[in-house]
Amino acid sequence: MAITEREASIIKAIGEETRDTIAPLMEKIAELETRINKLSNEVEGLISLLGEQ
Repeated sequence: MAITEREASIIKAIGEETRDTIAPLMEKIAELETRINKLSNEVEGLISLLGEQ
């Protein structure tokens, strides 16, 4: 059962819209991961300082 040209066009449009929606979200997730890693490192440093006292 082959798909029609119109169906292929709709599938392509949905894929493009999905990509356009997901790309900014993935960038934001990457930024949040970086911030979380920095905070985690700071917390580990503080815990280390507290352990030295």
